[in-house]
Amino acid sequence: MSDEWRVSVTPGGRTGGPKKIVEGLRIRLGEDIKVSADRGRILLYAGTEKGAGEADQVARDVLAQQGLTAESVLEYWDPDGHKWRDPRVEVPEDDQSPGQRSGGAKLVDGILQIMSEAPPF
Repeated sequence: MSDEWRVSVTPGGRTGGPKKIVEGLRIRLGEDIKVSADRGRILLYAGTEKGAGEADQVARDVLAQQGLTAESVLEYWDPDGHKWRDPRVEVPEDDQSPGQRSGGAKLVDGILQIMSEAPPF
């Protein structure tokens, strides 16, 4: 089971029993989605963006049945940057791995590499 995608769901209002909600989601979502809780949030981990979106909808439905609203954030794991990222936001060039950098940035990297290896004048 891969957990490259995460949905962070923050229930609005009093939940009264977050453990009960988490357990209910685990049963309803099955083994394909990992469910945990952290600091008032419910975290849903999935292997695909589609799976994460479906898990988000199930969580919202479960909370709505209890009269609660929820805000959620979809993120993906960036192994190069070692952090969770919003898929709607482009990765800043400074934060990209060398393989993802633009041609101009690669040229500057190469020049800096050559300069660092060259003997002083």
